[in-house]
Amino acid sequence: MDILKAVVGSVAHGLNTPESDIDYAGVFATSTSELLSIDHIPDERRRVGETEDNVEYEIGKFLHLAVKSNLTILEVFMSPIEYVHPRYGWALLDLFPYVWSSKGVKSAAFGYSRDQYNRLIKNTDTRGRKYAATAIRVLYQAHQILSTGSFDVRVVDSPIGQTLVNYKQGWFSTEEFVTMREYWENKVVEAYSANPDKKSDIGMVNDFLLWLRKENW
Repeated sequence: MDILKAVVGSVAHGLNTPESDIDYAGVFATSTSELLSIDHIPDERRRVGETEDNVEYEIGKFLHLAVKSNLTILEVFMSPIEYVHPRYGWALLDLFPYVWSSKGVKSAAFGYSRDQYNRLIKNTDTRGRKYAATAIRVLYQAHQILSTGSFDVRVVDSPIGQTLVNYKQGWFSTEEFVTMREYWENKVVEAYSANPDKKSDIGMVNDFLLWLRKENW
């Protein structure tokens, strides 16, 4: 059963170029009877096409990653919707305030940004511009979550939008990028220090999942 499908990635961010693929992320639910059977059930499905990339998460895996504050997963909650199940999809979207934790968001943002930074510095491929923009974007969005409880996926309209556009065009120096990244890391630390105790509501998330499993036998 399909629950949700959203446009994610550069199109959702407003940072796409004519060469960009359209990225979709979806959530589906395996029937409970099938889930409990001996057969192997995939918890993730991927389809890569010439102009579209699709990834779909089984609801159990999706929520597991959400309570870890995985930023790629949290983005799905806030991205433009292509399809939403009228009963379960909206209920899933309403879980956003309950899935993330302050510690998880800070840790996920730092880890994701540093991974992109390392890829850029190592210069192992030609995607350095993308890595630079992503490294800053995730820190900016983490700062938003920690400061306001929500965040903007369409970052092109944000105060750092033009900076990210410039980075994706390759208009930056390594020194400038390092300074910008340090600035936003410090901003994330400040926001975390002001809101360190927000935790995931595991009980609320489990209640939703059990309700869905019972109804989707």
